[in-house]
Amino acid sequence: MADLGGRIFFVNSALLHMLEEQSREDVYQHHLSAYYNPETAKRMQDEILPLVHRQGHWIGELNLISKRGHATP
Repeated sequence: MADLGGRIFFVNSALLHMLEEQSREDVYQHHLSAYYNPETAKRMQDEILPLVHRQGHWIGELNLISKRGHATP
C-alpha cells in the first residue's frame, strides 16, 4: 500500500518476497516508483495516481521490478 505521493507504508510478506527485500523497513525507504521500470513509473506518476486521486481506484496490471531486476506481473 502506498499513499498518493508514492510513499510505501505497508508491504505484506508475499510482496516482500517478490521484491527480494530483506525487511519491510527496506521497502518503506523507497518511493513506489523504485519498483517499476522508468516508463511504468512515469505512467504511474502522470496517469495512474492522478486517476486514483480523482476516482478513488484504478484497475489494471503493472510489472513490479524486484531489487535484483526480476519482473513480476
